[in-house]
Amino acid sequence: MKRYLPVLLLALFSHAGFCQQNIASFREITATQALGDRIFFAANHDQYGTELFVSNGDSKSVTLLKDIATGYQGSGPTQLTVFNNQIFFIAYTREFGGSVWKTDGTPQGTQLVYGVQNAEPFNLMVFKDKLYFTTNLGSIMRTDGTEAGTEVSYQSPSNYGRVQIMIKDDHYFYFTFDTRTIFRDDGTTRISFLGPLSWEDVYFRNFFSLGDKLVVIKAGSSDHIIRIYAIDNSVVHDQGEDEWTLIKKLDAPNYYGSQYLANFTIIGTKLNFRYRKSYENEKPGDELWSCDGTEEGTKMIKAFEWTPYGPNADISKFFVYDGKLIFEAGEYEKKALWSS
Repeated sequence: MKRYLPVLLLALFSHAGFCQQNIASFREITATQALGDRIFFAANHDQYGTELFVSNGDSKSVTLLKDIATGYQGSGPTQLTVFNNQIFFIAYTREFGGSVWKTDGTPQGTQLVYGVQNAEPFNLMVFKDKLYFTTNLGSIMRTDGTEAGTEVSYQSPSNYGRVQIMIKDDHYFYFTFDTRTIFRDDGTTRISFLGPLSWEDVYFRNFFSLGDKLVVIKAGSSDHIIRIYAIDNSVVHDQGEDEWTLIKKLDAPNYYGSQYLANFTIIGTKLNFRYRKSYENEKPGDELWSCDGTEEGTKMIKAFEWTPYGPNADISKFFVYDGKLIFEAGEYEKKALWSS
């Protein structure tokens, strides 16, 4: 039986100090995004289900933007993304399933941008002057924010499936369909090149752009073998089989336990992540690591003690503030906020 708890949407105002104000109460708030002096949020309402609302910070201003999927189930808006001074999002409709919508903060300005049966758009990403997203039809779509200006950026020969990974930096966006071939696109010109080849039993897991370096993480089926590769972006060429450098091996001491990487967070040209490991006859650990795309720059920053299956130390809740990594770590009931 699902239990619902009331969720209060609070606003902070700066006068002589800070105060909190209850804007509205909902069963659940599932997504939020600020734009100018307004807050957009997806909330579960008794009458409408989960739909998109907007508020300028006081209780009288809370407005339902559109009852996209009428009834108590709702359209479940997700991936609220700022583009062209509007909010774009994914919502479910009975006609299309998943679809792309936009809103300018008014009910009449909340409109469908892309709706195709079985497409199930995902991965909203702003790159240069376009909004990109992937579909289950083997395509990457891009839009200028209008239904008429939505077009195919890339189409796989098979016409089905979804791009596995899509990332961007200031100059290019990258994607891979089969995790072997990587595409680099500047919005007008696209090249393809091969990812790192390994004779070990490892598979493509993650892909990052760090300044002039591209970094790929591969791992075995149970993460007992983890490999981190890098290549200089300047040497990549079309149809290339360029030489990747193996910059880090993370091998399990035995097969009785587990290890994994998580909480990937980029700050500037460095990738920060969490490396957790727990193996029989070995001291378990939760470690903060950093990678700059070089062997010497891929290293542990700090180790935290961790007791598996117990309420002890762990690292979590990574976010960036003022150019620094902020995260939570520490023992149960003694959690602390850390910066790096």
